[in-house]
Amino acid sequence: MSRASVLALTIALATSVAARAEDAALPNHELAERHEALTKEADELAGKLAAWGFDGAGHAIMVVQPIGQGQSFLWLVTGLGNALVISSNNSFSGPPVADKHGLWFMNYQTTFLWVPGVGMQVQANIGGNLAGACI
Repeated sequence: MSRASVLALTIALATSVAARAEDAALPNHELAERHEALTKEADELAGKLAAWGFDGAGHAIMVVQPIGQGQSFLWLVTGLGNALVISSNNSFSGPPVADKHGLWFMNYQTTFLWVPGVGMQVQANIGGNLAGACI
């Protein structure tokens, strides 16, 4: 996915978040139209997009399924125009858990830890589903 697409998508997401306060005053049909327009724009740019969780700072983790590609990506959206691909193949068994160490992920065979500036690292050859954060 091109950097321009990432930028356009994060702008659309940030605009959507920033508009929530003013959306509260809109009639339901106008709110539905705005949501539909933003969803259509995001789908055209990136294929399919869904929120999947949050990091420890509250930044959104998005699952992105680009048009015409079989694999999905995990993006950490840290702000307007800032998104980082944290995994290029979303084969995890559920959403991540954030704690002071980073973001914990699991699939059915392995436990991973993603740390900003370091990346994704295998922590154990034990898989399953995450239950909560390490303190």
